[in-house]
Amino acid sequence: MSTRHVRNDSYVLGQNVAIVSYSSGRAQKNHKLATTGPYAYVRRPQYGAFVLVILGFLVQWPTILRSIMFSILLWRYKRLARKEEKEVLSEFGEEYSSYMAKVPRFILRPG
Repeated sequence: MSTRHVRNDSYVLGQNVAIVSYSSGRAQKNHKLATTGPYAYVRRPQYGAFVLVILGFLVQWPTILRSIMFSILLWRYKRLARKEEKEVLSEFGEEYSSYMAKVPRFILRPG
């Protein structure tokens, strides 16, 4: 598989997950915990989608600066996700706690 294919696949997959995650996230506006769609597989699908898009750009235009920025982006998203999860945990309590035990934050579990 060529670099161009990796870049394109990463970019397109990331965009699609972001779009589906955004539409699935409407449950949060109704004060319901979103656990369907992409949220059934990972707790933060938008972050994973944005990382895939940025990874596609990094593969397309690899530079030291982009590599550094990519690393900073990963670190910041991880911190933001932890902060948001504390807020959601205080709002939804045991319901979110059991969801956290079943569903990984960013990366799909095998099996």
